[in-house]
Amino acid sequence: GEISKKDLSNIFQEIVRLWPPFFGGLRVAKSQLDLGNFQVPEGYGIFYANYLAHRDPSVFANPEEFIPERWEGANAKDKGKIFGFGSGPHACVGRNLMENVMHFVASKFVKSFKWEHLEDPMDRNIKCLPVLRPRHLQPMILSRR
Repeated sequence: GEISKKDLSNIFQEIVRLWPPFFGGLRVAKSQLDLGNFQVPEGYGIFYANYLAHRDPSVFANPEEFIPERWEGANAKDKGKIFGFGSGPHACVGRNLMENVMHFVASKFVKSFKWEHLEDPMDRNIKCLPVLRPRHLQPMILSRR
């Protein structure tokens, strides 16, 4: 019935890593851009995939597994590599508000209910557009604590 703010933060960080709000996006190069061995001419479109970047095994060990503890260990300094809400100067200004609201709601939910999944919650049947979400909602049984 209790969960620490730190543990909730780690859980939310892992949720955004595995299931970012947006699969990716498209940008247009304003000038020629060198990306590793690739040259992107001015005016060309570049598609980026948060969903795939968050599963880079060179950054995240066991990238397909839900491991909230990774944010206290090996990936403690990698929070800037999660792009679900943008990054750097273009990051979503509402992220902190969203995190505060989610912490409040989740804390109340954990205190008030116990729940059990009826199906595998890691089912990869994801609908990617317009935003990432399960194709079919996971049945869940809620009961008051």
